[in-house]
Amino acid sequence: MEKNIKLLGIINFFTDFRLYSPVAIIYFSQVSGSYMTAMLVFSVTGLASTFFELPTGILSDRIGRKMTLTAGALAGTLSVGLYAAASGSFLLMAGAVFEGLASAFYSGNNSALLYDSLKVLGKEKEFHGYSGRVNSFFQIALALSALLGGIIAQQSIRLVLIISVFFQAAIIPLSLFLKNPPSDGDGDKSSMDILKKAFRAFRENRELRRVSLANLISDAGGESAYQFQAAFVSLLWPVWAVGLARTLSNLGGAVSFWFSGKVIDRYGVRTMMLVSKIYSRITHIIALGIPTMASPVLISTTSLFFGVSCTASESFNHSHFTDSERATMGSITSFAGALLFAVYSPLLGWGADLLGPAKAMIISQIIMVIPILMLLKKETAADRVRQ
Repeated sequence: MEKNIKLLGIINFFTDFRLYSPVAIIYFSQVSGSYMTAMLVFSVTGLASTFFELPTGILSDRIGRKMTLTAGALAGTLSVGLYAAASGSFLLMAGAVFEGLASAFYSGNNSALLYDSLKVLGKEKEFHGYSGRVNSFFQIALALSALLGGIIAQQSIRLVLIISVFFQAAIIPLSLFLKNPPSDGDGDKSSMDILKKAFRAFRENRELRRVSLANLISDAGGESAYQFQAAFVSLLWPVWAVGLARTLSNLGGAVSFWFSGKVIDRYGVRTMMLVSKIYSRITHIIALGIPTMASPVLISTTSLFFGVSCTASESFNHSHFTDSERATMGSITSFAGALLFAVYSPLLGWGADLLGPAKAMIISQIIMVIPILMLLKKETAADRVRQ
């Protein structure tokens, strides 16, 4: 099981080593012809992820984490390949569908694989520490790929897509070395039984519902803004430097993930979720409201809380999820998040076409004050006992 933890870190690195990531919005808008259509690519990814979330979560609980992860690697490779081959909107949308499928295979499954592996080792209470370190590899990959991708994009944006295909393909053989935890899988139950039990667990836990909804709204708006951020940065910095802005953000995220376990141990899950959201809203509004050459750097500082916030949310969820429906419950939250993102993303693009990137993103940040108010609501005594 120790081998699983190490492999997950490596797999996470290759999953997000996407050289095109910092210039994706620019590439998609060039191929499709508008910001709105470009953001629609992200929206289709979200819709596809929404469609596939529950089936893939149930599949993971039935056939095991290893096979589910391998299927995700295959879908991810095909997705980037279609992006690279696109000369119009059709292949971009097809690539988005497969990216959504890959995301659905990974979302509840990989986190459940880590938790289950730790449980076999008797270390499930240390989940947030291990999760932070394993997920830091996402940010390291994003930082390196953003830096290299921005430089290569100066010569050819399409080339960064082509190179990215090979890194996605590398996940396939890596996944074959994983081991399913002994308790993994729930093949004796029907898919409907698993789904019913998962929804019942949410229905009976009000605190889980409220915190999950707050995080879902925040994540949908935050991910939309993150994907669109390059359009704003390109108004202030040259194209080659867009990757540098993303690199700074991802390096901060890597540090945040790596030390998230210790920070959460000291300050608590709920406190870190709140601090992260409050700092991010204030910083974004200032940077966008008074755009200067320093704005991208200021925005990148929010990443110092990103890893802690994500790990805190994940730790909160797993402490409330049931063992036999762990991946399915994770997929339910991912399902709702993907649905919100699919709606939010094109609206942000539409707003940018009408008002410009900066104003659209400011409005988005104001909307994302809602999750802060939800998290500020005091817990009842019963809620505290459940947590």
